Amino acid sequence: MALRKRLIDEISKDLIISISFYGNYLNDVFLGARPDGRAKLHPHLLEGPVQSHQKRFDAMRRLDFSMTDRVRPGAVCRIGKRYCVVAVTVPMFNFDGTRYAGISEHSRMYQCMKSLRAGDSFEYAGKRHTIADVF
Repeated sequence: MALRKRLIDEISKDLIISISFYGNYLNDVFLGARPDGRAKLHPHLLEGPVQSHQKRFDAMRRLDFSMTDRVRPGAVCRIGKRYCVVAVTVPMFNFDGTRYAGISEHSRMYQCMKSLRAGDSFEYAGKRHTIADVF
């Protein structure tokens, strides 16, 4: 699915940035330099973001993006005029002229609409929402 590839591209950008920062830091340590003239950072401060992005990337690769009629990981949902992909948290992005947001299966929003179908309603953030489509 092309949407899956687009989500992986979004996550990959963050992973590449984190790896770049971590790699630059390790090069500075190896050469004896101190980043920006500051005291040396502990490597775990930079490993954490790399590992976090890697986990998001791995989670994306395991998801089933086949068509579905229920809200589940891998589903695309239209709620009003907004689209979301139940995958991993990703800020709004454009795909084929439509704006999407990635939401995690651990998010409160997903927990409120888990297993629902098109036409079902749920309450989130003090408002009632209706799922227009699930695919």
